[in-house]
Amino acid sequence: MEKNLVEMEKGKLLQETVKDIVSKAANLNKYAFDVARQLSMIKEKKLWQYEDVTQPYRGFEHWYEYSGIPVKWETARQWIRTYSELIVKLGYTPEQLADIDFYKLRLVCSVALRDPSKVPATLEQAKVLSYRDLFLAIKQAGMDIEACTHPEVEEITSYKCKVCHQTFRNKI
Repeated sequence: MEKNLVEMEKGKLLQETVKDIVSKAANLNKYAFDVARQLSMIKEKKLWQYEDVTQPYRGFEHWYEYSGIPVKWETARQWIRTYSELIVKLGYTPEQLADIDFYKLRLVCSVALRDPSKVPATLEQAKVLSYRDLFLAIKQAGMDIEACTHPEVEEITSYKCKVCHQTFRNKI
């Protein structure tokens, strides 16, 4: 009985958090860091597991697909990554980053992964340069921002539905 009550509380927290995210969807640029913080919390605390016990999700991404949050997964993933790199790991505040377009901040995250010492200068450039010029400046500084540098890679296979063209990682 007690376990059931805890699960209901977690389910309620999940519902309230998703509702708040959906309400912020009208102005996503303004709320991107807040949405990323909330999504990170849902993922870290595994709240997504408490939505519906009759609908077992394979993981956070699978839950996200059915969550009703009006932000494409790829965008949400980038927001979470940017939040994690710049705010959680490097200690910047949303206020310090508020004037920089989120697409430019994605480039700054690529710099942060390769050389965190170059982030302050790159952030200053991001405030004044266009996305294209920032991209070129980073490339000219010798940073390879397009390719992953981790040695641990694995081959994956994806499948595509011939009817609706949706892609999947696992064969259905």
